[in-house]
Amino acid sequence: MLCQYSSPGFMNTYIIVGIILFSAFNYQYKGNRNYFKNEFLYDKISRVEPRLIQFDDTIPNDTVYICFTANQFPYAYFREIVTNVYSDNNYFPVQLLLYWSPGGDFIGYSIKDNGILTRKGHIPFDEQDYIRLHHLLDDPKSLLENYKLSDLVSYEQTTLKIDGENNAASTNIENTVKVDAISRATTTDVKDYVVEGAALITYILWHTVYGPTYDSIKNISLEYMSPSFLENLLYSPYIEDNYYALFNLNHGEFDVTKAFIPKLEAFITTDDFLLRENSIDALVSSGLPDSLIQESLMNVFKRSDYETKHRILRILNTCSYLSANTIEKLTDYLPEESVPIIQKVINLLQSRVEPDITIKLKIADLLENNNRFIAKMAYDYLSSLDHHEKILSEKIRKYETMLDQHK
Repeated sequence: MLCQYSSPGFMNTYIIVGIILFSAFNYQYKGNRNYFKNEFLYDKISRVEPRLIQFDDTIPNDTVYICFTANQFPYAYFREIVTNVYSDNNYFPVQLLLYWSPGGDFIGYSIKDNGILTRKGHIPFDEQDYIRLHHLLDDPKSLLENYKLSDLVSYEQTTLKIDGENNAASTNIENTVKVDAISRATTTDVKDYVVEGAALITYILWHTVYGPTYDSIKNISLEYMSPSFLENLLYSPYIEDNYYALFNLNHGEFDVTKAFIPKLEAFITTDDFLLRENSIDALVSSGLPDSLIQESLMNVFKRSDYETKHRILRILNTCSYLSANTIEKLTDYLPEESVPIIQKVINLLQSRVEPDITIKLKIADLLENNNRFIAKMAYDYLSSLDHHEKILSEKIRKYETMLDQHK
């Protein structure tokens, strides 16, 4: 549950604290060990504001930090985790910051003051370990989701503790968790999902990235939702932001604007099923004029996959009318389409359109198609019409003559 603050004086103090925090954060950033996606631009952050959350997880720190851009929209979030590493017979605290986008996409992590992480045998991470950890945390479909910590670790000797001073974070893992070797299960099943010799830190961080913080961040982002923020999310380089924008367009109180259309069209032609389907949903329920919706659907029709084409044709069949542009594009695309799509287009035209000579001639061109099923569909359609212009009658007779010759 988010903490609510009603006192204006308290809020002003909170903002001032956020500005002070950002100054410190800004000063430390260059001295940190940073591993971020290339799309993350630190210079876009103008201020940082803390937000206290009651998290249902094992991390003692209940504060999320909101990074705002100059336009006052959330740009990123981060949460601080304290990890102790063992070196020279002593434990040293390492402050690790995990970052998310406004829609919950993992952006990267930063280790304060150029600290280090260690793995089995108190061996410091090398550069490839840090890079590998970043890639592992950027995998929402990791097999780690299906494992308990006891499946991954051995309890023989302590090499790493979360919040080593109080050990509060490890209470739900096991009291005084002792981890060093990766178990047989890890070696055979999930070795590709952990940093070698650092199963615990990989596991804890991954479940933090995709745990309660993930949902809390999206709830905070909802507080700032507006058409402009939605547009930012829709054009974000992070796919979780795109999903989040589409979810709010389809389930929230915001309408699709013309500024959204180019991105929705781009999503419809991607390989991502969720982006495709939710973009079509957003477009169809947008409240925009039918002519504009049909224009967008026709802009992507030729580049769409088979199932999407079928869905577009089903949508067109429910429209109150088919625009001239829609009819023109559909008939222009016919020679390059598959038999089922051609059949659906012809059925659509037959039930919804009073054809002019241009449409008839485009269909008549299919009479010469090498695929006899396509030619027969065109012939059946033309034969169903009440009358034929002279040029059309000639094409039909030519087709019928060819059929007679092949009998």
